[in-house]
Amino acid sequence: MRPPARPFLFALPLALAAACTPSATTMDDSARQDVAAAVIAVTDSLTEAMNAHDADRILTFFDASPDFVYVSCTNVVAGGEIFAGLTRSLHSARKETVFEIHVLGTRVLAANAAFVTLRTESSDTLTSSPILTTRILSKGTDGRWRIVHQHQSWPGCRSPYAPHPMTTASEEELEAAADTLG
Repeated sequence: MRPPARPFLFALPLALAAACTPSATTMDDSARQDVAAAVIAVTDSLTEAMNAHDADRILTFFDASPDFVYVSCTNVVAGGEIFAGLTRSLHSARKETVFEIHVLGTRVLAANAAFVTLRTESSDTLTSSPILTTRILSKGTDGRWRIVHQHQSWPGCRSPYAPHPMTTASEEELEAAADTLG
């Protein structure tokens, strides 16, 4: 029997980032403040690129690998290449949109890992506001901070699809289904 799906799997990238890096408790307050300031500076620079609608510059702030994950309300996009296509499409279609992004909080996980929580207001009347964003950032060997996971939601997000019955059924229901499959 396959165990039921677990909703905590969306937290897996954060847990992995924390598990693969030294504990933030080994950092002193000054080092944590330096990391938080760097993450905020990345956020500010990304906001400038977004308001310039420079998709190529925007994408330099994101991990382009197949491991990149973007969650938009209840939709999951895996892979930097797919995200790049969405980003180019959005910014070419709405060049007049202005974004105002406010940092609500940062959390330093290690010298090379942090996350930031944001609130974005958009001048686009077709876009719901506010947009609430959580980003997990990792500092690469090249010294650059990149977003490796992003989740966004906003008022009016579509409800998630109902779970597949094979992932949420009781053992008895699964056994009965297996009996009908032959």
